[in-house]
Amino acid sequence: LRLGFSEVAQSLLSEPQVSRPVMMVASDAVGEGAFIAEVAMRENRPGHYVLRGTKVLADSNWTGFPYKSLVHSTEDAWRTLKATGVGILVVDWTADPLLHDRMLRRAVLEYPERFDFLKEYRAHRLIKAYRLTTDQLQGVPRLKMRVPGLGRDLATASP
Repeated sequence: LRLGFSEVAQSLLSEPQVSRPVMMVASDAVGEGAFIAEVAMRENRPGHYVLRGTKVLADSNWTGFPYKSLVHSTEDAWRTLKATGVGILVVDWTADPLLHDRMLRRAVLEYPERFDFLKEYRAHRLIKAYRLTTDQLQGVPRLKMRVPGLGRDLATASP
């Protein structure tokens, strides 16, 4: 089954405008995993960081339950993108959206000045890529993620 993430990864990694190291993919578990694998197979390490929307914008265990959105508005979604330094956003518009997905999609639609549309991909799914506008990004990203199995959060070191 072709999901379309192979073409997305190939296209994005061949574009000079995708020099920002942090990407986020917003899809279901299969789609997010597929995109991460496709990026990893195509670049030398260290390369891009690919964040899963389900892990940064929501909280759940490895099975997806219990689910809790960490964003409850379009502004929450936007602030999280900025705080984590996301430069490229890949959105699967076909995946059944959870609350965090709905807030992220609405942010893209409500704030077009914050997202430069890059390209649309159609295979089995409708996937769109966006670049966050440079005037919206600031500072060094700080990544923080809850890891339920460890019982604590993991975070990048402050610069």
